[in-house]
Amino acid sequence: MNRKMLGLAAVLLLVVGVIVAVQQPEGGAAFAGACIRVGLVLLAIWLALPQVTRFWNQTPKWLIVAAAIALVVCVTHPVYALAAIPLLGLLWFLGPKVTSLWKPKAPSGPPAKSASPPESVEAAASAPVRRPRRRSNAR
Repeated sequence: MNRKMLGLAAVLLLVVGVIVAVQQPEGGAAFAGACIRVGLVLLAIWLALPQVTRFWNQTPKWLIVAAAIALVVCVTHPVYALAAIPLLGLLWFLGPKVTSLWKPKAPSGPPAKSASPPESVEAAASAPVRRPRRRSNAR
């Protein structure tokens, strides 16, 4: 999201809303009110955009999905909010420990040789071999 365009749209909506409210106090009240409200919301988003983008980049994707599912459940059955909100709090704090248990551990011994060479070895075999520079014996 481009921050300059967001700020420009917010200012434009605020200006249009004020102009319509001043020129047509009765006829354009609904349109002017909508423009001013949307302009104020866009202005608030413009102010918070660096923090919002930092939040989206730092928050694990599984937690965002879990929050979306909890939101849908809470909207359809509001009573479940009593369980969903503390559960999301537990996931926020205990989630990194739980997900570290699911990650495969690195093998402790040497890797076993496979019958077929890995792709990286094939790519290295097709690349030209660089030989080290020879030093002359002349002094």
